[in-house]
Amino acid sequence: MRCKAFKVLVVTLVLLATITVMAKEKVYVLKYSWISPLEPFEQCSGAYATVFKNELERLSGGRVKVELYPSAQLGDQRASIELLVQGMIQGADVASGVFASLMYPPLEIVDMPFLFSSYEVAYLALDPYTNPFMKKLVEDCAKKTGVRILNILPFGFRHILNSKRPVRTPDDLKGLKIRTMEIVPHIKMMEALRATPVPIPWTELYTSLQTG
Repeated sequence: MRCKAFKVLVVTLVLLATITVMAKEKVYVLKYSWISPLEPFEQCSGAYATVFKNELERLSGGRVKVELYPSAQLGDQRASIELLVQGMIQGADVASGVFASLMYPPLEIVDMPFLFSSYEVAYLALDPYTNPFMKKLVEDCAKKTGVRILNILPFGFRHILNSKRPVRTPDDLKGLKIRTMEIVPHIKMMEALRATPVPIPWTELYTSLQTG
């Protein structure tokens, strides 16, 4: 069993209420932000966004138009969450741990390492529509933050890469500087493995790797 990364698709409750009661003649615009490129056939975030846009516009009969802002056009994940809360955007695709650290700490549970043995297990465990525990968590989050989690999606198994030496056992991590997301469980895991975690936003990752 390995560590997995997760992302959450979130919208504001104000948006959901508006869509429910909107007048037929008015068109509402939903601004949706994420940090990855819009490449639906190569990158899952782009695929999620494309399907979300197409289906919401179809199901609303054209009364909701979705504007997509990929590639961190509106800022990093923290900025997206802040814009969401301020009402400047209405939807976002962000890492579950980043959302947890800024908005709802109980969600950190999904970023604990070594919880799931496969994608299938993760999908079943994290489904907020069929798993009573996750449904309760999502409802509590909406009540306390005003932000609705639409879904929690696996984003791949974690791999440890570095330019110093092969990592074959936990002892090989001792003293290595390892980039992590700005997520508490990720940082604590690296500390427990005696590595030195360096929290860096995704938008600064390549520059940080180049400068060492």
